[in-house]
Amino acid sequence: MWDFHHRLLDAARAQGAQVDGVFSQLERVYASTDPKGVEILARWLQPGSPDHVRAAAAAALSRIHTPSAVMVLGPALRDPDFQVRWRAIGGLANFANNIPIGGVGPSADPWPFRTDDTMRYLVNSEEIRDKEDFYLDFWRAWWSENQGAVQALADGAAE
Repeated sequence: MWDFHHRLLDAARAQGAQVDGVFSQLERVYASTDPKGVEILARWLQPGSPDHVRAAAAAALSRIHTPSAVMVLGPALRDPDFQVRWRAIGGLANFANNIPIGGVGPSADPWPFRTDDTMRYLVNSEEIRDKEDFYLDFWRAWWSENQGAVQALADGAAE
């Protein structure tokens, strides 16, 4: 199964704009937590990748929002493209509020990252677009404060 994902994702990236539909599908449905998939998405999110590739990678990582995915999304809060930034905000918000993959609301289980503030800053793209600096300031501060704890979870999951 992994070989298929790897070939599909690398072929899509190699084709660039000719496979916008593949990236659109990736953005909407890819939710594998496989560490190799997260690594590929992290590479696609790097500067130098086309905007639509970075946005699709950020969307998939946002949907996954595991500690490893969040470690990639945190720095994306400073990406020059709005499409990447709002997806990074979404991924951090999903993680911080313990929203299950594919879920629409927070898990009832206790979660050390969820606070009244993280719940208040859980928003959609239209709200972010209207007040982007307001939301970016919050999530950048949240990232700065919680990056070490998220990294510890990511390191623990890798063992």
